[in-house]
Amino acid sequence: MFDEMYKGHGIFFTSNDNWKGMKRFTLSTLRDFGMGKEPIENKISEESDFLVQKFRSYKAL
Repeated sequence: MFDEMYKGHGIFFTSNDNWKGMKRFTLSTLRDFGMGKEPIENKISEESDFLVQKFRSYKAL
């Protein structure tokens, strides 16, 4: 089903050389955005806390 839907594209549904290239590109791009560095982790944590609060506010409605 996934093979038919994604036709071998995307991060999770690729294989062999295509998968290796996608993985290399993804990790490189994430590193460029600061993956693994403390400042970005703090920002992600802050944003995820805000998102959780927003979800909880909808449950209260």
